[in-house]
Amino acid sequence: MCFLGAKEQAQLALYYAAADAVLVPSDYESFGMVALEAMACGTPVIASEVGGWPISSKMARQAILCPCGT
Repeated sequence: MCFLGAKEQAQLALYYAAADAVLVPSDYESFGMVALEAMACGTPVIASEVGGWPISSKMARQAILCPCGT
C-alpha cells in the first residue's frame, strides 16, 4: 500500500489507472467521489459500507464493500 498524498486534478486518472485497487476506508461518506473516479478509470474499489454506496446497485457490483470498523 502506498500513500501518495495530494495530487493535481489533471494527474488523477493516471494514478487511478496505474493502481491495482483503490481503498476508501471511510467512517462517513456523503457521496464518494474518489471511489467513483477510480471506477471510471477501471480500477477496483474496496470501500467502507457507508453513505450511499450500499444502496447503489452499480457500486455493489463493481466494488468490495466492508462493514465499517472491520
